[in-house]
Amino acid sequence: MLLLLFGLLLAMAFSAWTAWSFRHLDHLGLYHDDAIYLTGAKSLVETGEYRMPSLPGDRFQTKFPPLYPILLSIAWQLAGDVPANLPAMMLVSWLAIPLLAGVSWLWLRRCGLGIGWTSALCAAIVFNPTILLMGTSLMTDVWFAALAIASIWLSDRAPENRSLAFLAGLLAGLAFLTRSAGIVFVASGPLFFLMRKQWRSSLAFLLAMIPCVAGWMTWCAQHKIQSSEYVFLYYLDYFALYKVSVSVPELPHLLYMNLWTWILGVGRLLFFNLHDSGPLYFLTNLAGLAAGAGLIRRLRQGIGAISHYDLFALFYVATLLIYMYPPNQRFSIPLLPLLMAGLWLELRYLGRLVRSQEPSIGMSADAADRSVRATVVAGVVPVVMLACSLQAAAEFVPASMEGSAIQSRGKQQLYDWVRSNTPVSARFYAFDDPTFYLHTGRQAISMHVPSPISRREDRNERVNYFRGLDQFADRLHLDYVVFGPYEFTRDLTDPERKTVIADLTANPTWILRYSQSNWSVYQRTPTRTDPGPSTRNLDPGGAVNAVLK
Repeated sequence: MLLLLFGLLLAMAFSAWTAWSFRHLDHLGLYHDDAIYLTGAKSLVETGEYRMPSLPGDRFQTKFPPLYPILLSIAWQLAGDVPANLPAMMLVSWLAIPLLAGVSWLWLRRCGLGIGWTSALCAAIVFNPTILLMGTSLMTDVWFAALAIASIWLSDRAPENRSLAFLAGLLAGLAFLTRSAGIVFVASGPLFFLMRKQWRSSLAFLLAMIPCVAGWMTWCAQHKIQSSEYVFLYYLDYFALYKVSVSVPELPHLLYMNLWTWILGVGRLLFFNLHDSGPLYFLTNLAGLAAGAGLIRRLRQGIGAISHYDLFALFYVATLLIYMYPPNQRFSIPLLPLLMAGLWLELRYLGRLVRSQEPSIGMSADAADRSVRATVVAGVVPVVMLACSLQAAAEFVPASMEGSAIQSRGKQQLYDWVRSNTPVSARFYAFDDPTFYLHTGRQAISMHVPSPISRREDRNERVNYFRGLDQFADRLHLDYVVFGPYEFTRDLTDPERKTVIADLTANPTWILRYSQSNWSVYQRTPTRTDPGPSTRNLDPGGAVNAVLK
């Protein structure tokens, strides 16, 4: 047991060392959203308003809830301006990891696991490469998981304690203000208490959570963007984006695709693996299925009543299945302790099966075969899982962040040129637009493939979408276009992106102003009259249906 406790402390120390090593956040922009959160914090510090200043028009932020940017803005104010405040922001992000480990410990102990097993599973959570990546980047995933599990743990303790139920509801509200996926607590929390005939606790939970939900939804309604341009819906309005991205006839196909993506994502969260074939791919899927089987076994065997975590997982996964984008392993982080517990239970069951059915001379061939397979699963899976996680934590995680940092340093000359040679009011097309804004102070935007086009998997349709960049730039009054070695890499193959860039740059109205180190800046000759600073907040008309059809 002491060895396992030491392993947990070692995992925590390793995550702290990783955060310290990358405390200057040179890898900012690795996930795109991380830079968006920082622009929100910048707006709060400089103007006191929650906006997305990187977008043309300096628009109000109505997509990402404000709690995490508020935390970053506090660190910004306490630690001074960039870059002196970046280590403080890294600290804000990393603190979610020990918090997640702590609430996971409490929940696993409440499930009946001993200190040794709890230490081992919490160490596995802290060492998890996905947790390390999210917790050492300016992302909300680990914070949301920690707040959600804290609320769940308090709920499980509070069926007859209205004060604890109120506190659980407050934590659920804070989770919602971290990620809007926390809306599922509005259903799971009250239902958990009502199943135990504790309607007062159910009401207390709702009374604590509803102000958080109502406050954010009121803000979004009051500052709703009045535009049909798809890219603005992508950045600023979840619900409007969903309406134009998902139709009722598409739902069966969407459910099927998201279910398979989610199962694979669960396996990759438990068993870190980037390969789509081979033995590791098989073990990845096996780990995900084993975790699910363990959770089902837990409920069928009546190991405790249905917990709030079970209900939360049910509603949460239901939202993932109808989500407009594929739910990869990031989306299952809030379920990680539950999945770990399910995997542990299934491996324990298989271990007992091995001990009770060890191959012997008198055993039938089928029984011996089952015993051998159980031995492989119970023994090989956890060992290979641990080896893959440790290797990824030690190699893949720092390599990913260092690779992003190298890319960022390679763009410094570009940023310097933009700051020195373009007016502050200039608008840009740039692949990593919020990062570009943070380094240059120039508003920028990029194109994002609409999810219906992604689901249709028509390569020509994707290529033609990006060929429309000039018309896109006209609608949004963009003055410059920045091309680099990573342009369109999220959506196009290398030959496709080269073809698109060649076609676009052949436009005689595009004038090359800068070319160095694989980066080029083109100035566009506008086909409209510049609206000027006084009308910069006006929304351009946009034919979103034309993009999606």
